[in-house]
Amino acid sequence: INDRLISANNISLENVDYARAVQVLRDSGAAVQLVVKRRIVLPAAPEAQTLKVTLTKNKKKDDFGIVLGCRIYIKEISNKAAVEKDGMLKEGDVLLRINSNSTDNLTLKEAKKIIESTKERLQLVVRRDPPPSVMAPPDLTVKDIRNPDFSETRPNYSTQNLYVQPPTRSDHQRSLYGPDTPDAKNNLMRSGYNPVVLGTSSGEVPYGLHDQGGSPHDDAPPPRPPLPRPEDYYTRHAPKEGQNSPSKGPSLPVPDPRFVSFKKEGSVGIRLTGGNEVGIFVTAVQPGSQAQLQGLIPGDKILKVNDMDMAGVTREEAVLYLMSLQDQIDLIVQTRRHDYDHILNTQKGDLFYIKTHFHYEPNGKSELSFRSGDIFRVVDTLHNGVVGAWQVHRIGRNNQETQKGIIPNKARAEELATAQFNAAKKEQTQSESRSGFFKRRRNSRRSKSLGKDHWEDVVFADSVSKFPAYERVALRHPGFVRPIVLFGPLADIARDKLLKESPDKFASPQLDSSGEKPSGIIRLSAIREIMDRGKHAVLDITPNAVDRLNYAQFYPVVIFLRAESKQIVKELRSGYP
Repeated sequence: INDRLISANNISLENVDYARAVQVLRDSGAAVQLVVKRRIVLPAAPEAQTLKVTLTKNKKKDDFGIVLGCRIYIKEISNKAAVEKDGMLKEGDVLLRINSNSTDNLTLKEAKKIIESTKERLQLVVRRDPPPSVMAPPDLTVKDIRNPDFSETRPNYSTQNLYVQPPTRSDHQRSLYGPDTPDAKNNLMRSGYNPVVLGTSSGEVPYGLHDQGGSPHDDAPPPRPPLPRPEDYYTRHAPKEGQNSPSKGPSLPVPDPRFVSFKKEGSVGIRLTGGNEVGIFVTAVQPGSQAQLQGLIPGDKILKVNDMDMAGVTREEAVLYLMSLQDQIDLIVQTRRHDYDHILNTQKGDLFYIKTHFHYEPNGKSELSFRSGDIFRVVDTLHNGVVGAWQVHRIGRNNQETQKGIIPNKARAEELATAQFNAAKKEQTQSESRSGFFKRRRNSRRSKSLGKDHWEDVVFADSVSKFPAYERVALRHPGFVRPIVLFGPLADIARDKLLKESPDKFASPQLDSSGEKPSGIIRLSAIREIMDRGKHAVLDITPNAVDRLNYAQFYPVVIFLRAESKQIVKELRSGYP
């Protein structure tokens, strides 16, 4: 009972539904070769020891011979002779009490102060944890099992499809916005992915949840298949970018995920650490809160909140989502103390890259200014524990980090970008109203040369492009020949030379059916056709159109041709036929 089937007669049974597994077994004939995974019961670990130790000083000016680390535990024994004489302390012992003071709510500084203020006798209560077991259950292979009547002997688990892989966040996003979808062929203005943003200003989350040591389903009488193993959960939910396990080391036993449910009263009562790179962890629990009463402890990793999967969620998004919940809160958590300690030591949390689409001049000294198109690596979306600022590294040439600072978070950035967009749109409207009547007529005639069925295919338009303030980006090497856009006083000459001298490498999608005169209209289908032929599409478009091409994932190579003086431009133009 509870063996997990990996394969039957070399046919994989992982991530398949129940009906498929039954069909494979029925089709196996009289004999079936199974590969199963079986959870073995590890020997019980020895319980932690609690020791009471009294240390004395030989002289009043001497210390007690121990150095405290940050947990609070004994990091180092500086005077081994004094410690061996008075007690049985060892490096790594966790302090539970110092004299009459519990260390539960003490900081390292406060603990050191208590020890230094003790005159002659220091009483300690310590916990010594046993060494962790590194035993891992082996995979078992069962061969040549005779196939009885499976339908008569199986338990009724028809509704318990535990191992079917759900669609991940990145798969869902790729299915909506991937380059292979029909909408991606013509529609440039696709809506981007918007993470959860709920207005708030506090880094402390309304208090959360936990249960008293186990799942509420542990005592269910009928036998059933086991919960997915922790490694199964993280394999299926591993994020696509940068969300590897926080540390690599010996495989240690990990507790099963547990379900916690409670009603929210005021605040949730927990503080969070981590981020989209390593996951969301509980780092502090308010004493007396529902979260503490349900057993939530620092080091618990939050896998799910209500119906929201926390894989790939930033710390800011997690805090805002928890604060937005009302009444009932359901959590799935898992104690991952080793990973939690690693996160605290390495200060890992959030990690993703953004591209800005507006200009920003900061007011504070610690904030960074930026222009539209700058790239930043975001490392903390909840700077100093307060919603409103992101800690980032500016990415310069050759992908080198050049500057560290803070920038507005996504919500503030959207407000600033919207204000800039509205101002630019108003200025453009006023400029257009001053334009001549005949210019408007020319634009009208040009638009009429394209049928209504193709209006959304036009790359450029006389309007201000509206993009999200921050666009998530990643460094990629495209697997296609990118279009080329030239700007500057000699751009037209450079385009002509490329098309005439290297027609095997460059082509223009703006020529009419005769291939000689430019038509003034660019369609994405024409650009794609040139790219499919392995050539660079040479484009004569506006800067706004470049933004639209980037948004359509065509990623053109943009080159600005600069001349040293007007005289050089004149000479080059006069010499070009």
